[in-house]
Amino acid sequence: MFFEVKNLRKWFGGVKAVDGVSLSVNQGEICSVIGPNGAGKTTLFNLITGFIRPDSGEVIFLDEDVTGKSPKLITERGIARSFQIVNIFPRLTVYENIMVAVLAQQIPETRRPAVSWEPETAGSRNRSSHAAQASIVG
Repeated sequence: MFFEVKNLRKWFGGVKAVDGVSLSVNQGEICSVIGPNGAGKTTLFNLITGFIRPDSGEVIFLDEDVTGKSPKLITERGIARSFQIVNIFPRLTVYENIMVAVLAQQIPETRRPAVSWEPETAGSRNRSSHAAQASIVG
């Protein structure tokens, strides 16, 4: 199995946030988690990605139990998430914001790039005409 969640549970005090969620995803499959506000969708993703530990249940990815592992380790294995921030860097396009996240995961922490933007044309309103320059620090 490519990805599987088995009977995942999480309580916050007396509040049952996730109650026995099980799901499986085959490689190449696209699926979604839907539900009303407060249904536990964000908590489920936080459990899967290691941002919070489940009270019980398992998260299996490529036949490896990653339940309760650190977000860093889970990301290194190939599971990542985005947060509910519409635009982390407001002056970048959606694509550029995603690329920042992807590239940051591919570079060791000690060699993360320091990025500065310099417009090709002063006063240009078209962001696609902006050139990016990155230099590796460390």
